[in-house]
Amino acid sequence: MPTSTLELGTSSQVEPVAAKRSNVRWLNPRLVLGLLLVIPLLLIGFIGPLLNLGDPLATDPLNSLSPIGVNGHLLGTDQNGRDLLVRMIVGLRTSLIVTVLSVAIGGSVGTAGGLMAGFYRGWVEQVIMRIVDVFLVFPAILVAIAVISFVGGSLPNLILVISLLIAPVFARVIHASTLVEVQRDFVEAARAVGDTNRRIIITHIFPNVTTPLFIELALMLGQVVLIEASLSFLGLGVPPPEPTLGNMVSTARGYMFNAPLMLVWPSILLAALVMGFNLTVDGLRDALDPRTNSAKK
Repeated sequence: MPTSTLELGTSSQVEPVAAKRSNVRWLNPRLVLGLLLVIPLLLIGFIGPLLNLGDPLATDPLNSLSPIGVNGHLLGTDQNGRDLLVRMIVGLRTSLIVTVLSVAIGGSVGTAGGLMAGFYRGWVEQVIMRIVDVFLVFPAILVAIAVISFVGGSLPNLILVISLLIAPVFARVIHASTLVEVQRDFVEAARAVGDTNRRIIITHIFPNVTTPLFIELALMLGQVVLIEASLSFLGLGVPPPEPTLGNMVSTARGYMFNAPLMLVWPSILLAALVMGFNLTVDGLRDALDPRTNSAKK
């Protein structure tokens, strides 16, 4: 009887400790700080344009390059008298739309390819992974510049090109994880009871590769923001006068001495967005994979 009481007491103490450690991992400083940056920017980007703050394309030459607070322009105006705050909010929305859709499409295509390559092996794996290798040989930004220069810059083209460029990254990550999972005993058990390949992939393998998938999704968000901004900066993104953070920075270069804040505001917003995504992915990695946190210590 004393032994059983001791075992019960020990078990009851272990569970709260494990739960407390799990909560600590999810409250790590990187994740909290990253979310404090990302969540407000997401709300501003998607809700701000719905508040009818003004027309981002409306020009007012008499108030061009106005400083902060003049004539109701909280952050001033650009060279054409357009309100910088309104253009930044709309530009943030455009950048977020490109980023979210590109990562969603590229992640879906890459995940499907990685699962198929890792599960079926053989010629399926050879074909998919050779295509992946070809795409990964060249820097993504150079391929994007070449393709968009050929097909033309537009919002759909930009999303499609970026999606195709990042899909191989997801395919490689998921392929490596699938190769590990397909050797597990539960896969053999599922085959023994007659589960189809599709059911095994969807219900048994995919749930076990979601941790690296979520980490890669978060990591890719920050990278895609930079890719989109770089293409817009080079004039290969969404065509003007539609604002994006990248083309606002590009335009402001010519006025950096006359109106430096015209360059500063979109640059700060772009840096905050990228930093927020990067901190979030570091925090997610620590929370979802405690081994990385222990390795740092």
